[in-house]
Order: sequence, then C-alpha cells, then structure tokens
Amino acid sequence: MTLLAEYFCGRDEIYLFIASARRSNLHVTRFPLQPLYEEITVYLGKLLRAGSSEAGNALRSLVQPIIEHSNEDEVVCVVPYDMLHYLPFHALPTSEGILGFRNPVCYAPSASALSVCRGATRLGGNPVVVAGDPTGDLKYARREAESVAEAFHGTLLSGARATKKALFAELARYDAVDILHLACHGLAGAKEAMQSGIILAADPASDELRGELLAANEILRRKLHAGLVTVSACDAGLGQVTASDEVLGLTRALLYAGAASVLLSYWPLDDFSTYLIVTRAYESLRHMIAEGAGDKATAIREAQRYVYDLTVRDVVGQCDVTAAQCAARSDLQGQFDLLEKAAELVTAAGDLQEALRRYQLLRTLAQSSPAAFPRRGDYLPDQIEELEFRMLLKPPPLNYERRPFNAEQHWAGFFLHGDWKL
Repeated sequence: MTLLAEYFCGRDEIYLFIASARRSNLHVTRFPLQPLYEEITVYLGKLLRAGSSEAGNALRSLVQPIIEHSNEDEVVCVVPYDMLHYLPFHALPTSEGILGFRNPVCYAPSASALSVCRGATRLGGNPVVVAGDPTGDLKYARREAESVAEAFHGTLLSGARATKKALFAELARYDAVDILHLACHGLAGAKEAMQSGIILAADPASDELRGELLAANEILRRKLHAGLVTVSACDAGLGQVTASDEVLGLTRALLYAGAASVLLSYWPLDDFSTYLIVTRAYESLRHMIAEGAGDKATAIREAQRYVYDLTVRDVVGQCDVTAAQCAARSDLQGQFDLLEKAAELVTAAGDLQEALRRYQLLRTLAQSSPAAFPRRGDYLPDQIEELEFRMLLKPPPLNYERRPFNAEQHWAGFFLHGDWKL
C-alpha cells in the first residue's frame, strides 16, 4: 500500500491532501503559512550550516497527519510545493519517531509525473553502469563505485576513465540499464539551475584539466532508460522552483530523460558515511531484486536507519574487517584508507592508547610501501607525537557507543524521486 501526501501553498495557508487506496475520500489539512515558512527558513539554514537541525512545532505538525493516516512501513510519496521542495520530510520528527524510519519515503515533482516514472524501466535483467571518482580526489567514492560494480557485476568507469564520452558510449551499448551510479563531485548552478550537474573526468582530447561538466540541460536532450539513477554527489538535487512550481535542475532532467527513479543529495555529503549508506542500500536492493519483493524506498530507509544507529565500535569493527579484505587482495590504498578512518574514530572515542597503536601501524604500512603511499604518511610522526603527549595528561572519557553519523548531514542527505517500486 502507498499513501500520497501532496502539499499546496495558497496565499495564507498550506494545504495537505492525503490520498490512499484504503480511503474513498481525500483528506485535507490546512496549516498557517507564515509560521511554517519562518520555521523552514531557520531549520534549513541551520541544517546547511551545522549539519543538523531541530524541527519546531510547526514543522512537526506539517507531517503529523501522514502518521495519522498511514500504517507503519507503508510507502509515503510526498509531492512538495514551492519552498517545501527543499525540505527533508523523511528526516522530520513525529509523534512516532522520525518519519523516514517509520515509513519509507519517496518524492515526486507532481502526482501526474508519477505515472510517467512508473511506465519507465523496471529493475532486474538489465546491465549496471558505474562511474566513480572521476577527478581522483574522493577516496571513498572510488571504493563506493567499486563495491556497486562488484555487487551487480556491472561496468566500472573509474578515475580518468570516467569521461563524459566514455559514459555515453557505454550507455549506448544497451537499450536500458538497471542502475546508473555516479559517485563524483556535484555542481549546483548558482544562477542557472539547468547548468547544475556532475563533474566527470576531463577528456584527454580536450583542453579541460580539472574535469568536464555533465549539466542538466545536456541530460535533458538525451534518452536515458534506467530503473534507478544514483547521483552520489554533493548538492546534486538542488534546483530552482519556478513560478509554476516546476523544479528545474538535475532531478527534473534525469526523470524527463527517462529514469524511473533518481536518488541524489540536497546538501554536502560526507564521503565516508555516503559510502556506508550506498553500499548498504545496494546490498538490500540486490537481495530484493533476487527475491522479487521489496522496493527502492524501503532499501534506502533501511540504509539510512543503519547508518544513523551505527556506533563508533560498529564502524571501527567494519573498517577492520574491510581493511583485512583489501589487504588480502593487495589493495594497499584501500587498506590504508579504512585503517586511517578507524584510527580517527578511535581517537574521537577517547581511547588514546588504542589510537596510538593504530597510527603506529599506519606508519609501518606507509613505510613498507612508499611508492603506494606518496606523502600519505607524512603527517603520522606529528600525529603520534601529539597522542603520546595527550596520554601524559588526564585521559578523556571513553565513549565507543557514540553514534558518529546520527546528524542529518550524514544519513538524511539522499532523496529518492520518482517510482519507488523495483
């Protein structure tokens, strides 16, 4: 079952229309517009500045009717309006906890657009195409792309190979793809929303040195038959709301080009927590496709809840396991990256003795293969010296149960647009 929650902003009020197959009539709720707009402005401003924010009573009331008219685990499709397009409804608190943890949430530009999305490519049986870390400066984006390609036996274009020309040449080989996954930098068009896009690797034949922009207006001119397009890039979902409530930008371009659904972020992402969310979501999605049961919104919900609940102890253990797997296949860079992240978290948890041991291990690893780690270990002697000094002082309290990724910045950045079904 699915519940449709469509908002509309009038002159002085915001209207919420709720429709469900369980009800023959439309439920309408009205909210005063001014206090909501003021609260949304404050909420989003703090979220973008600090990575976390707290919803007030007006925002809580905006989603409470959804709780009252839906069942737990029922997919909720939100159709925002005007400023509400920028609001993470799935992260808002309700009387039964965070909305997106109680119900899988997806978004649509309009109710009529859903029928177009649902007539597009379904998941299962088509190839998967992945482009990762085109500019060579997103270490976990590359790891994320590699894990997605490996999980689905897909084609991987990574680093300098992930050019615009190579990407479209690969897509042209197929009538449709199940998943197009893009792990890269995003660019929000400050003045022109249709110039928003993603940064791919520079074409060797061009004069570009720092990458090549694949903009929304170019995507809009192409056909893109894909069950799911994931843009794992900062600010990729930001668009411009027109007077007719048309949202211009990358989301619109991908859906209009033929994607059944689009998963992207509305704010800057943390490279590592994004890697955790994406790998977890695709793991769930892969099992759902194999079993022929489930939906994309539930896979995203499960991954976001998983990252939200992770403790330092959980993440360090996961880093150690994955680092050992990297070492077994001689992926020294991957081993170093994951052990380094674990050392950072152990330090933040206050376990200075264990942190010292881990940084000493990193120094040994860097010294054993200097060609594999050019300048990566240069900071380690200073880091080790600082830890040794801190150990002479009063030790900080240990806190391995802290949840390092429970701020919205880490878990709530991804919005699923379009068809939530497999």
